[in-house]
Amino acid sequence: MNLDQRARQAAEGIKSNVSGHPLLMMNATPAQVPLVSRMLSFAGAFALVAIVGFMMVQTNMFASDSDETAETAPPTTVIVTTTTAPIETIAPAVPSEGGSEAPAEPIGEDPVVEPVDSIAPDLVITAPIDGDRLKETAVVFAGTTEPGATVMAGPYQATVTDDGSWSIVLILGEGGNRARFTATDEAGNVSEASIVVYYDPPVTTTKPTSEWGYTAHATYGECALAPPYDEYYGTAAPGTTILVLSDYGSGSTVADGDGNWWVRVEFPTAPTGKAFVVKVKNETTYEKFTFEFVSLAG
Repeated sequence: MNLDQRARQAAEGIKSNVSGHPLLMMNATPAQVPLVSRMLSFAGAFALVAIVGFMMVQTNMFASDSDETAETAPPTTVIVTTTTAPIETIAPAVPSEGGSEAPAEPIGEDPVVEPVDSIAPDLVITAPIDGDRLKETAVVFAGTTEPGATVMAGPYQATVTDDGSWSIVLILGEGGNRARFTATDEAGNVSEASIVVYYDPPVTTTKPTSEWGYTAHATYGECALAPPYDEYYGTAAPGTTILVLSDYGSGSTVADGDGNWWVRVEFPTAPTGKAFVVKVKNETTYEKFTFEFVSLAG
């Protein structure tokens, strides 16, 4: 049964109930009702029927007595969705129980970079002098270097003091000997230096020492190189030590088996353009020669 059929059925029921009411059936001939009243009555009845019909439809009161199943509209489900934007929170920093958390690094500060040492240490040989002729086989070599550096002569290590002074004893062979040294600083930088010295062993001769003449000569007398130097040579009894002495540099040598001697002497602290005295002395006979030298090094 559809909605129109149910409405008509309800209207017929209301009409039947009204017509059978005992108060309405007392007069068989109803009085004439004015037109306006009838229209109002009709409108009210229509409104009453519409209201009752609407209520019955909503409450499914118009169910059929037959086996028909009442048609019902499926319920409407309204889903309300509420969207809430997450709130970003910053948790406070909590120190650890042990209190050993690392401090935050400062922002904007560059790390401190230690400078790299790439400069080789100074290495100077102060004794003996390059070119010396020596009569001893055991010779003390000495010099200076950077404090804290290690000085080696081949596989042998020299003794280095706190101020960088070093020394080592080396054994010479007969004739020329080249002594090589290396200095290594704490950063691993290496310097090298070397000199040549001569060992002249004593010569046995039957000729008396007094018969050997002692002579001495200066080669240049002046020098413009840095450091300035001069070379001295002469004759003396074999094995005689010859000393070269001055206020600005000294040296020594030994006459060889043929009675000849030669030595090169540097004057690193000599004043420029000023002549000074150089003495060449025979250590055995105490004879000496005197020379002048002038440094022209600027």
